[in-house]
Amino acid sequence: MPPELARRLEELEVHEKAVEHHVDAYASRLAVRAGLDAVPWFQLTWWLLWVYTGLTLLGMLLRPDFLNLTVCVVGIYMMFNLETITKTKFRLLVLGILLSLIYDALWLWLKHSEYASSADGESGLR
Repeated sequence: MPPELARRLEELEVHEKAVEHHVDAYASRLAVRAGLDAVPWFQLTWWLLWVYTGLTLLGMLLRPDFLNLTVCVVGIYMMFNLETITKTKFRLLVLGILLSLIYDALWLWLKHSEYASSADGESGLR
């Protein structure tokens, strides 16, 4: 690995640790207010993945959406196989979620007119 890239990765990791510290402190305060000893990150991630999968499946009734479904299934697979998860793999999962959100926003921006109501008040596909 080139020395410049290694230096930048080290700087990024230091910044990531600082952000992680701030997020953990804020989340811990919220957990205490909710009456919990700590934030149940695993349970929260588990249930949010299932909700995300369910919403994706419902969205697929309207349009094909295999990117989100793939991200959901990979996330659930990772949760079932915790011994194989590395920090890099989890970062790639987060990147996949971000890419799927960008894809959804782009799709909505490009295709919204096909699903908008027509001038005479009818709604649905044209």
